[in-house]
Amino acid sequence: GTLLEITGGSITHNITQTGWGAAIYTFGNTVTLTDVVARNNRAGGAGGAYAFLDQAVVTVGGGVVRDNQAVIGAGGGMIVRSSTGTVTSTEFTGNVCELRGGGIQIIGSAALTLNNLAVSNNECVQDGGGLGIFDQASVTMTGGVVDNNRSTAATGGGMSRNSTGTLTVTGTRFTNNRAQTQGGGLQLNGATASTLRNVTVSGNTAVTSGGGGLTVGGAALLIENSTISGNTSNGTGGGVFSSSTANTTIRNSTISGNSGVIGGGIGATGTATLQNVTFVANTATTFGGGIGSNNATGSVSTVNVLLSGNLQVS
Repeated sequence: GTLLEITGGSITHNITQTGWGAAIYTFGNTVTLTDVVARNNRAGGAGGAYAFLDQAVVTVGGGVVRDNQAVIGAGGGMIVRSSTGTVTSTEFTGNVCELRGGGIQIIGSAALTLNNLAVSNNECVQDGGGLGIFDQASVTMTGGVVDNNRSTAATGGGMSRNSTGTLTVTGTRFTNNRAQTQGGGLQLNGATASTLRNVTVSGNTAVTSGGGGLTVGGAALLIENSTISGNTSNGTGGGVFSSSTANTTIRNSTISGNSGVIGGGIGATGTATLQNVTFVANTATTFGGGIGSNNATGSVSTVNVLLSGNLQVS
């Protein structure tokens, strides 16, 4: 395919009436962007600024993707479909879309590596205010921050994932995100396992349902060496909601200062295994200040768990 290389400069105020990728649209080509600013672009379809589609090979380093819009589609800042690549040290901020993935939408059989991104203040109506990962897409994410993103009518304020691909997140902070339903910080579904290591999930909100910090369903989730703190939900699991279809394992982590209706720290209607986990100062308005299970099929097993200062409040 064609090679497109851009270093520096700005791509601004471009419009497509119905198409994708108002700044850059590429289909099956190799694209390298270095320190490029894409700002105030508007696509009538998906990918407000960038649309990298179908066997594209993408390398984005540095730069800013800001204040772009996908009017009736997904991926307010960028959409990647069935393509491969790496995005490093790029800022995605203030992008909006009607569907999923306010900042970034990753779909099809895409395989993407995300390093040290700043994904902030993005918004979508449906799932994944900051990032949406769907279909068979696989993502490896390291470092960076996902902050103050919003799903205004659905799940996953910071990230929503419903994919048969793999997801591994290491050292990323998910802070101050908001979902109208569940999974204030992250909503993790799909038929394959997800792994979170050395992550911080803090200050997120699920407005009408559970999983203020994160909700997991449909498959296995491993959380290791992580902190889940100060999250709020109006349902099961102020910090973590392990739903009826989930198998959640949490190791060597701290869950503190979260609040929910059932299970201030973690609420489980599925299976949850807790190993070397500290629960401190979590609150629930119904029962289970630290740990709550409210389903006949729910199962919570613990090894070397500390519970301190957790409360049921009414």
